Amino acid sequence: MSEYVLEMRNISKQFPGVLALDSVDFNLRPGEVHVLLGENGAGKSTLIKILAGAFQHTSGSILIDGLPVDIQIPADAMALGVRIIYQELMVNDNITVTENIFQGRERKKYGLLDWSGMHREAERFITELNYDLNPRELVKNLGVAKKQIVEIVKAISYDATKIIVFDEPTASLSPKEIQTLFEIIRQLKAKGIGIVYISHRMSELYELGDRVTVLRDGKKIQTNTISDVTPEDLVTMVSGKKIVEQEKECHATDEVILRVDNLPTLLNKDDGVSFHLCKGEILGITGLVGAGKTELARSLCGIDSLGERYLEVNGKRVRIDNYQQIVNEGIAYLSEDRRREGLVLMRSVADNITLPSMDEVLTKGLIDHTKEKAVSHRYIDRLRIKTPNKDSAVMNLSGGNQQKVVVAKWLLRDTKILIFDEPTRGIDVGAKEEIYRIMFELAKSGHGIIVISSDIDEILRTADRIIVVKDGKKCVEFDDLRDISKNQILNYSFGVE
Repeated sequence: MSEYVLEMRNISKQFPGVLALDSVDFNLRPGEVHVLLGENGAGKSTLIKILAGAFQHTSGSILIDGLPVDIQIPADAMALGVRIIYQELMVNDNITVTENIFQGRERKKYGLLDWSGMHREAERFITELNYDLNPRELVKNLGVAKKQIVEIVKAISYDATKIIVFDEPTASLSPKEIQTLFEIIRQLKAKGIGIVYISHRMSELYELGDRVTVLRDGKKIQTNTISDVTPEDLVTMVSGKKIVEQEKECHATDEVILRVDNLPTLLNKDDGVSFHLCKGEILGITGLVGAGKTELARSLCGIDSLGERYLEVNGKRVRIDNYQQIVNEGIAYLSEDRRREGLVLMRSVADNITLPSMDEVLTKGLIDHTKEKAVSHRYIDRLRIKTPNKDSAVMNLSGGNQQKVVVAKWLLRDTKILIFDEPTRGIDVGAKEEIYRIMFELAKSGHGIIVISSDIDEILRTADRIIVVKDGKKCVEFDDLRDISKNQILNYSFGVE
């Protein structure tokens, strides 16, 4: 009997013009959490897609329980006991929890679908996880955390499940939901299921992981027992260099460039939120997932329709009608879902940068490619966007570089107030510091920055002033951050003053 439930030996994957994986070894023991760590573009997703049957490896071999296997399609992986829980959950919102769990393998009794039996079976699996979830509930009524539980229950409902891969599972969860997920993962370990865990959050790796494998540029750098390496060691392995945090300097002036008074949101239509932003300031807005942070930004920018509302921008009273009008006032919203709401993925880097500012690259009504090239290269260089060239499709860039493209398009438009919503979600540790560097430089040049984040460490790392939001309301504002701790902010987030 093999020591490993999974062995991936000398796995290489060649795409046209790109060697995505170069002789990578990875193994997993039963009842182990093996962390897979690396920058965006390091090869983690490619390796997992090969295991899942979405890609076929160019060379190498895969063994499960010590036996060679041939995974050509996702059905092959599932038959071998491999389950993948992706960051973008694969649930069907329009059917019930039970229907999601048994979709494609419904059970029958006397020739009819046995819904009562399937509901009982679903409830048994949910109870085993010590979780409160109604099998008859429509999935569209559930939050992200409960949808993730549906995926987990579906995975363990297969008797043959040996391996579960979690891809950035905590990206949209509150601290309490994260701890619930961790407890469930510990239960899965206790059952002997091997867990592959992908995350950029260092604290999670040390709380859950047994071993860690680092990939960089498609190659395996090292595998270690978690307790044998420091976070600093891992960051250096991931990036190939020592990451030095840029020191935060406050560049806030007394000049108020944005004032919001009693702004209603979808979560709080009656008791609005009030705050201001100064030139050169980074204002942090934090709170638990679902506290109303994004709703506040969307209301401010006219994305959500909530009747007649006003802002004061640079001393001028402005009625909020729609997002285009707010953009014209020099305010831009950088959505947390940059791939769907911030970028045109199939289009080039140059197209995405120039899209909101076409007048900058037109000559007699036609795109002037000389102008487009000059403009694109100016921002590619300024923001250090890593791309083969300006004509590369944005979908092929890493998460950090995609975020830089979003920033570039608003800088080209000369936007003076930028609202970053979860700016480093799904971005690796090295790229995070790059995004922070850009924020600090923008503040230094006189831009006003609002950073919305559920990551309190991120807020403390970037902000000059902090507002905590709960239930769609501002519950506290910290002007002096010298003695503010993470626990203090968490207490207000949970309503414990």
